[in-house]
Amino acid sequence: MIQIASPTYQLFGFANSMQGGRPENQDDFGFAETPLGFALVVCDGMGGGPGGKTASYIAKNEFLSTLMQCNVQTPPATALRMAVSRANDAMEEKMNLVPELRGMGSTLVAVLVSRQSAFIAHLGDSRCYQLRGRRVRYRTDDHSLVGDLVRGKVLTEEQARVSPQSNVITRGLGNTSNHVADVVEVPYRKGDCFVLCTDGVWGSMRHEDLLQRLTSVQDIASKVGNLSAEVDRIGFAAGGHHDNHTLAIIETKTDSILKEKMSKQVKILLATLSCMLLVSIILNILLLVKMSNHAVAVNDSGAGGVPVAESGSLTSSEEPIATIETSSVTEKAEGKVTTITEENDSLGRQIKKLKETQAEQQDKAGQTVKEMLEQVVAQLNGLKAINEKDRKDASKKSEVFTKTVKQLLTTLKEKVPAPNKQKVADIESHVSGEAFDCTKNIWPSKKMFVTSPNTRKVIDEKILPKVEELKKNL
Repeated sequence: MIQIASPTYQLFGFANSMQGGRPENQDDFGFAETPLGFALVVCDGMGGGPGGKTASYIAKNEFLSTLMQCNVQTPPATALRMAVSRANDAMEEKMNLVPELRGMGSTLVAVLVSRQSAFIAHLGDSRCYQLRGRRVRYRTDDHSLVGDLVRGKVLTEEQARVSPQSNVITRGLGNTSNHVADVVEVPYRKGDCFVLCTDGVWGSMRHEDLLQRLTSVQDIASKVGNLSAEVDRIGFAAGGHHDNHTLAIIETKTDSILKEKMSKQVKILLATLSCMLLVSIILNILLLVKMSNHAVAVNDSGAGGVPVAESGSLTSSEEPIATIETSSVTEKAEGKVTTITEENDSLGRQIKKLKETQAEQQDKAGQTVKEMLEQVVAQLNGLKAINEKDRKDASKKSEVFTKTVKQLLTTLKEKVPAPNKQKVADIESHVSGEAFDCTKNIWPSKKMFVTSPNTRKVIDEKILPKVEELKKNL
């Protein structure tokens, strides 16, 4: 078990990787402080012979190395995508050099934590959980055949876990056709935990049992050690052929600068409750004033109209009149104050419950359309900013950015409402046009190779305005 610590970003945790019942451990993990934040990555290698072990090793090293070389101005989402792309390129280069490694691949899941926020990137079925107390704030979606069936409500989580096809992934590095990572940004609070694990961990037990162990009241070292031991115990009890399993947990010691946003629906509900609370207070204050005036009037009437006996004292039959009236009004006023307090407390509890509901609703099941549009903008800005000494490097970056934009647009076309599909198709037509041909959109400028003026013009004048229009329509 390895201890993880980052004084700079105030993180602390542990990681453990076990061979399980396999001939060798093809999982790998690593971590590093980078110019963009603290990075933690877990990879699960695939492939016969030495392929799986080599794949996860290359993925881990190239991913962290690329992040280490980024400058602080690089958008974190862009940096993560570049790191994933570079890891995939390195794997393909290795397979070309060593034919016996052909067919190797790897999953990848990573978290990049800065003071601003945390970015989570993943391909395949290795997972990241963000835990807060005993609640899951976020969980990655598995890029797998059964994962698609779960999202389509064809299978339950448990049916997918025990399915014979649970190891068929639809995205990954190396031997899969889709190498684009999902990247999301999440806020975090002091005490939140980010859990990264391979399918050897989450696939060994029911989801409820796993979460119970992950959210149990233990220190991180005990949690990692005990869960790793339990996975082995289950595996050896079932015959000892269980998968490699890797688990890493880090805990945040501060709040992120980025705060959680409320959904439009919850904002409307909170505004409505606030208005109800304000109206209730105003009406009850007016009622109290009216009752108070009535009490004063009764007192004045009693003082001027009660007969006085010759002895100067009130008669026994007349004495209680003003006192009873005043006492009755006072009791009613006190009752109203109590009612107001109870109503306000009830509204306060409803508002608090709504906020908690909003926090639960923010557990992410997948990327929203707006987030994907933001990623399109980030990729296009990255394309515009290309500035390399070597034409080949510039062309390679251009290819990565363009390919990512096209894949994002393909997914967007499926997700956006029908009236907006044509707008996405219009953007696609520009991205597929001649201006985005990687052999033509690189331009020599002062001994550097940059994105051509024509490509930048298409981005600024034709694509970005359409993206902004789409965002406003959602």
